[in-house]
Amino acid sequence: MEVIAGLIVCLGLWVLGWALGAPATIGLLGALAFGSTAIGSLGGSTVPAFVAQAAALLFLTVTHRNFWQDLAGVLESQPVVHLICAIVAYSVATAFIFPRLFALQTTVFVPVGTLIVELPLGPVSGNINRAAYLILDCLVFVAFCILLRQGRVAEVRLGFLVFAAINAALGLTDVLGKLAGMGDILEPIRTADYNMLNEQTAGEFFRIAGGFPEPSAYAAAGGLPAIAFVFMDWRITKSRVSLTLASVLLALLLFSTSSTAYAGLAILLAIYSISSLISFMRGRVFIHHIVMFALGWMALTLLLALYVFDERQMDPVVKMLMNATVNKSLSGSAIERGMWNAQSIQNFFDTFGLGVGLGSTRSSSWPISVIAQLGVIGGVAFAIAVAALATGPLRWKESEVGRLAACASTAGLAWICGSSFGGSGADPNMIFFVALATVSATLAKTKRARRMPSEPRPKLVPLRNL
Repeated sequence: MEVIAGLIVCLGLWVLGWALGAPATIGLLGALAFGSTAIGSLGGSTVPAFVAQAAALLFLTVTHRNFWQDLAGVLESQPVVHLICAIVAYSVATAFIFPRLFALQTTVFVPVGTLIVELPLGPVSGNINRAAYLILDCLVFVAFCILLRQGRVAEVRLGFLVFAAINAALGLTDVLGKLAGMGDILEPIRTADYNMLNEQTAGEFFRIAGGFPEPSAYAAAGGLPAIAFVFMDWRITKSRVSLTLASVLLALLLFSTSSTAYAGLAILLAIYSISSLISFMRGRVFIHHIVMFALGWMALTLLLALYVFDERQMDPVVKMLMNATVNKSLSGSAIERGMWNAQSIQNFFDTFGLGVGLGSTRSSSWPISVIAQLGVIGGVAFAIAVAALATGPLRWKESEVGRLAACASTAGLAWICGSSFGGSGADPNMIFFVALATVSATLAKTKRARRMPSEPRPKLVPLRNL
């Protein structure tokens, strides 16, 4: 049943991608929304559905007639590729060297079955698993750099939109099935060997997990990157589809009861508010500023009206929000995750800043996982990669690849916001690498344009001010 469900999902994504004209790209990005779906097991470990889609994408990329020429061009013109390859090589080396070098010198939290237990440092299966996933991420990163170099920008954007649409559809299916009393109707596709926390409730609210094992994973790896991409896409293209998806995803994240979702949304809202304030101070007001201000005012008016009508009517919502934010630190899961993070920081000092090795321990924050597993060197290297990712919106231009870089990099940064509160390992999500590939391709295209000043440049058309 596990294999059948995974194959059906993969086949459905391929059919959808074929109908939209990009089966490999859409198949891979769409598969990232099925975080709890597996296509089988290998060595006792679950193989997620996106692995099959990534293998198909890599096969089609390598067998392209201009593959070697495109690969040489990417390696020559995109220094970010060299950075990522160095990070992956170093991280994989730590997975095999550090657990043996610092064996028994510190204790780590590792998954054993469905439990997380504290054990003395030593080689574990997570070293091999995490190394394999990181190598796959690196190969997919290079593949997307090649795709974008070939000018296939539209299909990458479409793949991100499909990723957002599937996250929205699975989230709606999950919550509507529970509201209808049908339980978890997505259970047939939850074939991964994870600890599924998808049927819990928070007070009077059902927890929304979508296609992931738990609400925090849905928020960090699905909802937050998806809403960031479609919102930025709507800002730039004024697409009604993107606006609709952003609205649905926002509602799902608000009612997901996930503290990861609320923390991530708060950070994204703060960044958006600062950028809007800067625009106001410069005398520039855009349509998205008006829309967001109007929606915020309408929501506030509705909440006040409900409170005036019956002040007790809002008690379940207030209680749920308090339990997911202010009172979260008192919950058993928060205390447990705090122990993981504290021990991961201790691992950093016990190994003299070198780390315990990729996949050797588990924490509840991606930045903490990086320094605990990869040490100072890995932390600095990933900080440079994040800095390169953050240049996406700053280098936005009125060109197709520039618009995609702005949207994709925003999605990658949103993943970082969510994973800073709910990430379990040092290896980033594939969304991070795809987003970084778009920024890398944009930087390369900008450099090529500067080297060819004689060619006519496209006329820049600024967005209309209101």
